[in-house]
Amino acid sequence: MDLEMLEFTEARAFTAQYQQAPDSFGLQASWHDQLCRLAAPKMDVFMFNRLLGINWEQDWEHLLAPYREAKLQKYGVAVAPNLLTADLKERLAASGLEHKTSWVKMYRPAGDAPEVSSPFRIERIDSRHAAHFAEVVTLGFQMPAFLRPWLQNVVGIPGWVSYLTFKGDTPVGAGALHVQGESAWLGLGCTLPEFRNQGSQGLIMRTRVQDALDLGCKWVVVETGAETPEKPNPSYHNMVRMGFKLAYSRMNFLAK
Repeated sequence: MDLEMLEFTEARAFTAQYQQAPDSFGLQASWHDQLCRLAAPKMDVFMFNRLLGINWEQDWEHLLAPYREAKLQKYGVAVAPNLLTADLKERLAASGLEHKTSWVKMYRPAGDAPEVSSPFRIERIDSRHAAHFAEVVTLGFQMPAFLRPWLQNVVGIPGWVSYLTFKGDTPVGAGALHVQGESAWLGLGCTLPEFRNQGSQGLIMRTRVQDALDLGCKWVVVETGAETPEKPNPSYHNMVRMGFKLAYSRMNFLAK
């Protein structure tokens, strides 16, 4: 599987999300010769403050400066394993970064996916449900409510398809699909805690994988936290059940 496609599909999706954030959030996504820098100086969260991409031979160290100027603690870089050379390891250590977590990169062809048994119904939503979408995502991921205007802005815009699952008229789960030509990215998938383990995420994932084919995509890409004996990851198992394959486990190097 093409490394550029796997890494850039994620980076382009985050770039597109950052472009929808209110100006007051101060989010910035910039590209530097096949590296993407995501910066959120008001949110000390690694997911929102990192470098990712495929060209680690360039001088990337200066790209860390905005994180340090913002006095962030949770920032760093994400490196695919076959790009992690001995020289890069030395440069990471010299930059005060160490391996702390890993994410798995998963992929599969767009198209048919296994059936899912669930009591919920699913809808592709537009801006009329944007507030519900943002509420479910923030509650499902335990994110602060102030992020809701940003999440609302993603719903109903070109390139994005957003989804909600419902129990009756109550939204219980969410997910999004970002379409990029031949590839698509899955993100923002979550379910409210009281409705988990009832097939909501499987239903959303199956629908997105099928919709990706209808929208002209050949491949679907997603990432999640690497599972460990101490920290099992239900999202990973959902992906495997939906036919996703492991491309690699990517190491996250964060500030010491």
